[in-house]
Amino acid sequence: MQDNIVYKLELTGEEYKHIEKAKQEYYSKLSKMTKEERLQYFRDKILIENNLNFEKEINGSKCLF
Repeated sequence: MQDNIVYKLELTGEEYKHIEKAKQEYYSKLSKMTKEERLQYFRDKILIENNLNFEKEINGSKCLF
């Protein structure tokens, strides 16, 4: 079981404004997408582990995982 961990960041006003601007731009980008486009975006950008392939040699044979 994972413990809940809280991290506190201390930012300058300028750093906070930069992060808020980036967050609003991201929300704006997502809001302009259709539901299907958002789903595809998250599949492509967020769920990258689905795109990973691992190659391992076992007993002289290459296996793709």
